[in-house]
Amino acid sequence: MPIVGPLPYNIQDGQLEDAVPVMGNFSWIVSQVNANSTPTPTGVGVWTPAISFGGASVGVTYGFRAGNYQTVGNLVFFAFDLLLTSKGSSTGTLEISGLPFPINSAWPTGGQNASSIGLSNATYGSDYNVLSISAGTSFLTIIGITSGIATVVFDDTNSTNTTEFFGTGFYPT
Repeated sequence: MPIVGPLPYNIQDGQLEDAVPVMGNFSWIVSQVNANSTPTPTGVGVWTPAISFGGASVGVTYGFRAGNYQTVGNLVFFAFDLLLTSKGSSTGTLEISGLPFPINSAWPTGGQNASSIGLSNATYGSDYNVLSISAGTSFLTIIGITSGIATVVFDDTNSTNTTEFFGTGFYPT
């Protein structure tokens, strides 16, 4: 949807031959504004987040899980909340899956590790937690910063049967 509509090729109390070059230049500027304007949101929807440990989710059950997203151009903005009632028996790195669209494979590794994540009822000793995305995947991981720049990846040993995960972020499609 253009921001500025078509412009007349005349100027009040002026000569048409004077207006044509001015309005032609102005029309080019308007076309650039319209072409480079902020994209209109194109999609709003829901997604169902799920967790796995090491790629498996044997015995995982949920008290609730919900996710919403909105696309703007090729960016997906998301929010989610899920509560475990059983973390199951799978082991390994936690993955939060079910994202509405795959993450662009051209996105640089570590290109967006600043999405917010909240945790409750977790056994995780970090000072600061972030959601991490990996190019070409459809899942999130959690990285904790323990001191300075030391990091630790959230896994099954950090979760309990009542851990809640909630967060927001964005990524390119």
